[in-house]
Order: sequence, then C-alpha cells, then structure tokens
Amino acid sequence: DPGIPALLELRKTPLPTMATLATLATLAPKPGLGSPINLTLPRPYDNLSVPGARVGDLLRASTDGGGFHDLVLRGLGTQLEQALLLEPTLVSLWVGLGDVLGAAISGIVLDGVTMTLGDRILLKDQTAGAENGIYIFDTSLTPPVRATDADTFDELEAAVVSIEEGTINAGFTYKQTEVNGTIDATAVLWAVFNVVSLTKFAVSIGNGALLDIPVIHNFGSRDVLVQVYDNSTFEEVTVAVVRTDVNTVTIGFETAPASNAFRAVVMG
Repeated sequence: DPGIPALLELRKTPLPTMATLATLATLAPKPGLGSPINLTLPRPYDNLSVPGARVGDLLRASTDGGGFHDLVLRGLGTQLEQALLLEPTLVSLWVGLGDVLGAAISGIVLDGVTMTLGDRILLKDQTAGAENGIYIFDTSLTPPVRATDADTFDELEAAVVSIEEGTINAGFTYKQTEVNGTIDATAVLWAVFNVVSLTKFAVSIGNGALLDIPVIHNFGSRDVLVQVYDNSTFEEVTVAVVRTDVNTVTIGFETAPASNAFRAVVMG
C-alpha cells in the first residue's frame, strides 16, 4: 500500500470562495509521523483503500485534485480498473468512515469551531455573494452542500438563522433580505436581525368593590401592552388603561367586577 502514516492532518489557507476550497486544502503527514512510501511502485497497490471515497468513486474517480484519490491511485485509473489489473483471486470492499479520514478533516475550523460531519453552517460573507447560504458540512474533501431545506431561493427569502456557536457570531441572529432571486446566481444577503423577546405578567383581578384596579408588573417601562379577558368566557373585553408609572398600569371598569372575574395580561 502507499504507506500512509497513522495520522494525517488537513492544512489550508484562508478560504476566499467556496469554489477554491478543494484546491486550497492539502493533505500532509502530521509532523513527526514520517511520510508516505512506495509512491513510485510501478504497479497498482494491493491495498487500494481511499479514505472518504463514496461507492460511486469506485467506478468513476481516479483523481481529486491533490487528495486521497491522488495519493492512493496515482493517476493509474480508478479503484476498479487498478484492482482488475492485479488479476486478484479475492477482492474485499469496505465502505465507511475511517479514523484516518476523521483525523484528516479535524483541522477545518470555521469561526473558532472545529467542523464535524453534518454540522449546519451559515456562510454569509463569501466573496461571491451568490455562494452565501445555509450549508451542511461533509467530512469528505469536497465543499459543503446547501441544506435541503435551504437550497432554493424561495426557502431563503426572509429566512432567519440564530447562531449557536462561534468566536464572533455566537448569539447573533441573521435574516436573509434579498427577494425574487435565483439560487447560485443572485447574491444571498444576511443582515443582523434583532428578535424582540416579550416578558409576560398575568393576574386575575376584581374584588366586587374597585372600579379602577392597579396591576403592578415591575417591567420598569411604560412601553407595555395590556389585554383583559373574562375568566369564565375567555372573551377579551374593552377597558380603560392608564400607565400609572413605569411599574404599574391601572385598569378601569364601568362596573366593579366580581372577585377574580377578569384576567389581566401585561406584556413588555
């Protein structure tokens, strides 16, 4: 076999565009672990295992622009073609993700987060704006692919994404602002989107005596919304509302309501 060291790492330069990901990424032995051997063997290797290869690659792939296919296959044909040249009496086929591949992609870091298979990522600052969008990270040496629920422009219109991880972007929410576009042709534009979180205070009111009933909400602002509904029919009723101070509203009735006859809801 090619004598691949026990651990490879992925080395890359800063990523300007999606199109150049595969060409920027290079595979190299982890320092101190030696280098591949048998690279000049004049015939196919007995072990033609290619980390990260898919089933279809067995029949079609002979190169990948500097990745594992080139390292193992060396331009001598596909895995199947080379296996047939060896005239084997037994061929074993194993498909899966190996430790070598996991080690190789462990160096890919976006916004301080090490990528793993299936991670959902937002690309919002690509040089080519049409490449922006929501992607799924693949542990092969191919660029990430658009998420299936965000791979048309209709799905991206007014899309809102909250970022869970990242040195810079964690905690931010972004909204896609472009409309009537074409995927991969129209720039996908993301702007910071502030989600307003309302706090609710609710209490049953009425004592059979008071017409004007104070409700203390302690929101520290007069910028509040007030609704009142009947506790038996659950229908909203019209009342007079006075924002007495930053922590209190006063709800006025024409007739003093019975004990706990109504429910007051204050949102701020």
